[in-house]
Amino acid sequence: MKKICWISLFIISLISCSSISKIIPGQNETENSNLYYEYYNLANEFYSLQKYDKALDYYTKAMDNQELYWDSYYKIAIIHSYNQEYKKSIEMFTVLLHRDEKNISIKSSIAYMQAMDGNFEESIKIYKELITENPEDFADLENLICIYFQLKDYTNAQEYFNHLKTLYPDSKKIPDFEKELEKSKSSSESGTDKQ
Repeated sequence: MKKICWISLFIISLISCSSISKIIPGQNETENSNLYYEYYNLANEFYSLQKYDKALDYYTKAMDNQELYWDSYYKIAIIHSYNQEYKKSIEMFTVLLHRDEKNISIKSSIAYMQAMDGNFEESIKIYKELITENPEDFADLENLICIYFQLKDYTNAQEYFNHLKTLYPDSKKIPDFEKELEKSKSSSESGTDKQ
């Protein structure tokens, strides 16, 4: 009788143990980490497909993982700029710039978004700093000239255009800038003829 009881208890304990999931130390952390990487990968896929709303959702979820936080944060800042939410994007890029004050790419992004948001004075200030800090990159100089054209400030546009032409004669924007400056000259001449 005792033998049967022990066998019964053994069988019951086997059944009850098999119904309990095996807990491996660190398993939950690994599964959660993998989940966040899956979120991040999904976000990247949606981002590449230009489905920014879905990418935004998944980058936000991935931010719960410290290893993915700043990469996700950066992508979210870019998505806000694509969605023309420039103020949000500027705020986020400013946080990123505080983390890496010498990052010229982030600074250039802020200058561009300031211009897109209509903050031309701030944009001009940043672009002038960038031109001084990073004279090898003529894209900032080209963007500054575009802002002066936007503001119809042809005097400064001409000054920086001369600078571009001297330092970067291979710039593909030179013909367009020349046409714009010619138009401005002819419109000012026709304006003076009317007076």
